[in-house]
Amino acid sequence: MTAGDHEQPGVPGDLRGSGDLYDMAKALAIEMVWIEITLKTVRTYCPSSGLRVRLATVHAAFDNFFCLVASCFLLWRRRSRKQHVRRKSRRYSHGVAVMFNEPVTIIAGDFQTAWLEAVGKLESSNWELSNLVVYIRDPAIVADGIHNRVTAFAEQEDLLTPKAVAYTIFPEQLYRKGGSADDLFRRYNRKEGFFDRVRTTWGTYFRRFTKYKTPSGDVNQLGKIIDALRDRQNVSKAAYIMVVPCPGGENVRPLGGPCLNYVAVQAKRDPADDTVNVGLLAVYRNHDFLERAYGNYWGLCNLLRFIANEVGATPAPLTCISSHAYVANKKTALKQFVAGL
Repeated sequence: MTAGDHEQPGVPGDLRGSGDLYDMAKALAIEMVWIEITLKTVRTYCPSSGLRVRLATVHAAFDNFFCLVASCFLLWRRRSRKQHVRRKSRRYSHGVAVMFNEPVTIIAGDFQTAWLEAVGKLESSNWELSNLVVYIRDPAIVADGIHNRVTAFAEQEDLLTPKAVAYTIFPEQLYRKGGSADDLFRRYNRKEGFFDRVRTTWGTYFRRFTKYKTPSGDVNQLGKIIDALRDRQNVSKAAYIMVVPCPGGENVRPLGGPCLNYVAVQAKRDPADDTVNVGLLAVYRNHDFLERAYGNYWGLCNLLRFIANEVGATPAPLTCISSHAYVANKKTALKQFVAGL
């Protein structure tokens, strides 16, 4: 509190900022006290009965006016306190801040349905959600009709196409041409190779998966996981991860950095026939559902199928967690497009 501030007893601290009415009522009360003193003084030293009657009338009028002002002030203070309590109740629930929504879960058979349901959830939540969890049962299902229409919508609205987004995670066509993981890694990362044609300011996700820079040299995170999963004697349930951000350099970056932060490759052996099921868990710090999420889901599904194919496993479900999911632009166009599918 500065030297010019005055404590207002009985009023919550964050209500003192609306103190114009409070100060005015307080000043009026002081003024009424002086009027009372003046009237009593005049009544004492003025013997004229006519004047005394007129002063009594004025005194009664001032008393009535003062009671009215006092009543208005008490009503204002009572209402202000109720508003203060309501504001606090909106901000806190049992003493815990509730600025973030509870987790929103979507379970879908394929990534296209999951994306459509997520857009619907965002539309009903003012186009912004925290803690969105999407579970995709079958990463192999793609409806060509929907896919073609999403691609056409992206081109019409001057957005990145699903293929452009998905290929930052996994270059499916390049893998089909080569036919093996080793050939894919070589063709992608060689000088003037595929990466140099598609790179962004910070790189691509597949580049980070296959040529992650560390102080001791580049690491092929994806290649190491594939090699480990091929060893059927030591299949671990929770040991295979790929990190995207550079150590210490991209942990605080609102814009311009990778939004996908972490991918866990989940593996589980089926004791009945000794087969291995492989799934993915991906975590996004920021997720744009207008231009990115559809392609992200498609690329992650293709990455999962690639890993399963290389290690002779069965593709399991994909789980994607979006810490912050949103649509910032072209909301009306997206709403109309989704409604027409």
